[in-house]
Amino acid sequence: MSSAAHRNFDRLFAEGRRALLTGTHKVESAPVDGIPRWGIGMVLRPDPVAAHAIEQVAVEAAAVVGGKHWLAGAVRSSHLTLRRGLEPYRSLVPLGDPRVARYVAAMRTAVGGVRSLRFAVTGLTLTPIS
Repeated sequence: MSSAAHRNFDRLFAEGRRALLTGTHKVESAPVDGIPRWGIGMVLRPDPVAAHAIEQVAVEAAAVVGGKHWLAGAVRSSHLTLRRGLEPYRSLVPLGDPRVARYVAAMRTAVGGVRSLRFAVTGLTLTPIS
């Protein structure tokens, strides 16, 4: 990890710790229509073994922040965000949606020829919002 990434991680950790200790920490809620968080985006899904390992860590982290936190690291929702904020959350996205078709075409162009990705998770931190 670069020194800039270390500084960013340390900053997020300090901000999350301060928020938790002062009671200003916010919890993630399940997606609802129209909110900007959890809208359609480009994500990578981990393989089943990795997804279960991530869920175990998420469950342990949720025990620290409390039961009201939506478990984004659960097997059913575990992901690495490539691009978010394309549009607000929609619970119903019809088959053949023209916006989704454009997103898919752009993603296919961007990842053309890219093979499986491997990465190491080197840290976990609490932030003021998740």
